[in-house]
Amino acid sequence: MLCPDNYIKFESDEIKFEFLKSHGFTNAVTNGEVPLVYRGVFTNAPQVCEAAGRIDNEIMVIAVAGQLHKIACDFLLQMQPTVKVLKEFKETGDINCIPQMTF
Repeated sequence: MLCPDNYIKFESDEIKFEFLKSHGFTNAVTNGEVPLVYRGVFTNAPQVCEAAGRIDNEIMVIAVAGQLHKIACDFLLQMQPTVKVLKEFKETGDINCIPQMTF
């Protein structure tokens, strides 16, 4: 994980969701209906993650797999599953329906 040295914690869900919305995350994510998903090289499978804060306007800090990780907002946005996959996830709650990214 790329652990942040210092970051600005989101002080409320409203601030967090406004930040996510301003970076193009879907309404389902920004209103808490579906989770953020991390599908990167530091995990063996997709992981539900939480937006914890930000370094600046382009770098977010997420809590994933019990650790903090800094990531570019646009890269995390690319990791989000399609609407079809999100629908299946919402119906089943099975994180395994979300495919791992290939690098």
